Parts: sequence; C-alpha cells; structure tokens
Amino acid sequence: FILPADGIPKGSQGFKLWINSSSFGRTTSDVAVNGVGTINQPEFRLNPKLPDTDTAFILTFSVSVELVDDDYVTVYLPGFTCARKKGLAVHTPHSNYVFAGEWIPEGERIVLTLANSSYISKGTAINITVDESNGMQLPDTG
Repeated sequence: FILPADGIPKGSQGFKLWINSSSFGRTTSDVAVNGVGTINQPEFRLNPKLPDTDTAFILTFSVSVELVDDDYVTVYLPGFTCARKKGLAVHTPHSNYVFAGEWIPEGERIVLTLANSSYISKGTAINITVDESNGMQLPDTG
C-alpha cells in the first residue's frame, strides 16, 4: 500500500470492509477512518553527534493534515537510549505549539503529543527540539 501524498483526513468516506463467508454470506461494512497524515520535508539533526554523551535532537518538518490536541508524531530511534521516560524537555522555538514528549524504550521511540489546546494548520513548518537534559544518547556504533 502507498499512502496518498496528502494523507487520509479523519472521517474520510468510502472505506469498506467486505467479508465473504460460507456460513454468513457476503457482508459489507463502512470503516471508520482515524486519519493518517504524511510528513513532508523532514530534517533530523543531533547536537552533539557523539556516542555516550547526552545529546539534543532537532526535528523539522511540515504535515499534510492539520494537527490538534492529542495528535502525535512518533520518531523511531533504533539503538538510542534515554534516561527520562515521561515529561521530556521539549521546545518549539519561534512558535506557540506545545508538545509533550515521552520515551518508549521497548520500541526505541519518542512520542511527541500536541498539547495545551495547540493547533497546527496543514502545511505549517514545525521545529521541535528535544533537549539534551533528557539524557538521550546515540548508539555506541553511531
């Protein structure tokens, strides 16, 4: 499957589920769509780029759909570690957006959830810094 370039908006119509069963016959049902956006022009930077040293990362991107409270962006960071799990220090320079950050060690990922009644319109450039005070470190192998 290839996601459309503009993503799939919440509440999109036309998604169906068909089941052909010898016991029940054919059943058709509409499918509720939660929405899936795409990330455009992503850029990921680390500072400093040294293993065994606390590092900050800067993530810059734009989105194909609007983001509202409780929408989230997940960043997979295989091999990384992070001392802090919840309440990560996250900044959005030059904007009023608020993201709450959480490190999920089992999946080696950070989940950045939009919070505090923030709203980001489609196509807006977003710049997120996850601070080095969180104790995030690169893999030993770089």
